[in-house]
Amino acid sequence: MNVKVVGISQDTIDSHHKFKKENKLPFELLSDSKGKIAKLYKATIPVIGMNRRITYLLDKELKIKAVYENMFSADSHVKEMIASM
Repeated sequence: MNVKVVGISQDTIDSHHKFKKENKLPFELLSDSKGKIAKLYKATIPVIGMNRRITYLLDKELKIKAVYENMFSADSHVKEMIASM
């Protein structure tokens, strides 16, 4: 599979560095501190001020090919995404 994984959340860069190290993540985590990317991808829940847990599969032109959403299970995102590839 020729894919690149990137995690994005509103957490700080320092928080991401710590989380990546503690969990030995093999991919980059980017900070969207102002929520601009979350808004662009409609991943916000305005009423409670949180972002939804969503995994997007993008093609080389950055067009959305698939969307996986589950607020409670990050593991299911990975399994569903791999199954669809």
